Amino acid sequence: MGIFDQIVDAINNPEREASSQQLASIVNTAQQIGNSSGASFDGVQSVMSIVGNFARSSLQQKRATDGQQQVESLVSQFSGNVANTLAVQALFNSSQVEQIVQLAAQKTGMPADTIQSMLPAIVPLVLNLLKSGSQVNLSGSNNVLNSFLDADGDGDVDISDAMKMASRFIN
Repeated sequence: MGIFDQIVDAINNPEREASSQQLASIVNTAQQIGNSSGASFDGVQSVMSIVGNFARSSLQQKRATDGQQQVESLVSQFSGNVANTLAVQALFNSSQVEQIVQLAAQKTGMPADTIQSMLPAIVPLVLNLLKSGSQVNLSGSNNVLNSFLDADGDGDVDISDAMKMASRFIN
């Protein structure tokens, strides 16, 4: 089951934090990021997908060293629709940020400085998507995050697909 299917399941489950409003807010924020940076929505989705790939690796490593609860806490603390440089720093070291920027510039054709300036807004959005599976009462694990971290490792993070489907879902 893809990440979008997990998010829709979470939206339909009153015990999960996800809501249609949360999803709409994520999509609208991604569109605003594109508008303010001169990038297309597709370009922002591509950057989000690349960030998602790196986030998966980073969160998997943090889970292995610090445990699942710490990873869920990090996702909860830094998720949102507001730019937050601390979210980037909590998830990635400077070398990873450089790799993200270079890869995204290659894949999207966007200037590296544009991508660099987007990261503090995009990282919290990706984490916000992952947070959608959190339990309302915080007594259970986050099924969206777990599915994301336990994926088959084929390198294909379907954040971009999830954003496209989310855009259609809310319209």
